[in-house]
Amino acid sequence: MNQGNLCARLALTALTLTLSGCTAPNGPDSATDTDTSTSTSTSTSTSTSTSTSTTSTSTTGNAETTSPDPFCGDGVQDPDEECDDGPRNADNAACTAACTLNICGDGLPLAGVEQCDDGPSNADNAACTATCTLNVCGDGLLHEGIEACDDGPDNADNAACTATCAVNICGDFLLHEGVEECDFAQIDGCVSCKLLPLFVFVSSEKFEGALPSIDSFTGLDLADAHCQTMAINAGHPGNYQAWLSSADEGPADRFVLPPEPRPSS
Repeated sequence: MNQGNLCARLALTALTLTLSGCTAPNGPDSATDTDTSTSTSTSTSTSTSTSTSTTSTSTTGNAETTSPDPFCGDGVQDPDEECDDGPRNADNAACTAACTLNICGDGLPLAGVEQCDDGPSNADNAACTATCTLNVCGDGLLHEGIEACDDGPDNADNAACTATCAVNICGDFLLHEGVEECDFAQIDGCVSCKLLPLFVFVSSEKFEGALPSIDSFTGLDLADAHCQTMAINAGHPGNYQAWLSSADEGPADRFVLPPEPRPSS
């Protein structure tokens, strides 16, 4: 009896040693990825081994990286951006800080291209024109409240609109050709920008060359006073001077005449 038990234990031990090498009854073609073997002894110890095939995924680097969301200023034009020059974006540059194209009328002066940009206030009669240029005298665009006129290249001091964009009027000392005969305001012989005929008369009184002093008037000044008094008494308007000379000056020096042409008397 004892010999039989010994044989039974030896047989069980052999079975345990060789079981891991046994195949399934259906042959090697039906083997699966998971094999389980169990051995039992009289000592009631039980062991179970399980092998499982798995699939692993490898990634480059020690950690996963995430790309940042696109934004204005990253230098990449996104679908909702008109432009993106990255760090060069600026409100005075071709691409603004909001990633929009800098154009005339947006209120953002483009350096080196636009002289000004007042946005919706741009107008050809305003300080900043519709083309984003400064409204200046001589550009042919009337700047309301600043310029009285602007005929562009036709502006001239002898034209209807002067070189300073003022209307050429009588009394401004600027001769408007074809309209004014003269414009010397307080000059003798020019009245309302019309030339008066020049009159010469011979006095009815005779005066000695060495005139006495009267009321601080002497010499030529006294002679002029005599001529003026006689002209007034005769009903001749205007200013008159004596046609006399001194050692220092004569009629050519003393008579201030408006330019030609003049009406003949």
